[in-house]
Amino acid sequence: MYYYGARYYDPQISMFYGVDPLAEKYAFQSPFAYAANNPIKFIDWMGLSPGDTLQSADVVNTFNDGKTATDYTITVYVDQPGTGGDDDTWEYNGGVDVGHTFVGLKKTNDDGTITEAIVGFYPNGGVDPVNSKSTNGMLIDDEGHNSEVSEEFTVTESQFNDALNYINTNGSNTYNLDTYNCTDFGIGVAGAAGQTLPDTRGTWLGGGGSNPGNLGQDIRTRIATHTATSTPATTTTNNNKKNKIK
Repeated sequence: MYYYGARYYDPQISMFYGVDPLAEKYAFQSPFAYAANNPIKFIDWMGLSPGDTLQSADVVNTFNDGKTATDYTITVYVDQPGTGGDDDTWEYNGGVDVGHTFVGLKKTNDDGTITEAIVGFYPNGGVDPVNSKSTNGMLIDDEGHNSEVSEEFTVTESQFNDALNYINTNGSNTYNLDTYNCTDFGIGVAGAAGQTLPDTRGTWLGGGGSNPGNLGQDIRTRIATHTATSTPATTTTNNNKKNKIK
């Protein structure tokens, strides 16, 4: 058995041992399937939900659509451990839940269409806080990934391009639990666009660093003091008018 965090995987039958905790979101497929039963296209690194792997250039090229923009926004989404609402760096939720930070980039065009990418930074291999903190990093399409709290920034075209350049440069960085993880990536994307987010450090077995629990609480505090704008956890648009990563 291989432990993925939310479930155990049995390589002899190529399926998870146990029902997907998010099975209601994927009623159209087996709750025991690995990576939507399409491991060539998807990865399911926590045993929760599958996502497309991306190259940094995929994200950048999404916005080279030849359309004139009227508005640019960057959103930092935070899926806090467990049900959120506190600064825990991890919780037990049918498995160890460490949460996740990811970013959304959106360009509203003058023809009414929306060009959008929702991206997260992940380890391309197993990591743990004591014996193996580092591995190669990779980007995954995080559309559909739930979050408890988020902050949206309206930015200029220049700032938006700076964020894209940051993703292009850092999307394949080494992933390290303590020094450069998904939350460091999310804060870095916002920072490249001129938006400063708090970076409260948390601790866990064997180390500590930036994390979704603390970042989520920091954003909640900013919202409560009216220095930030809360946005929905998912962005709803007309799919017929939406240019996305292919």
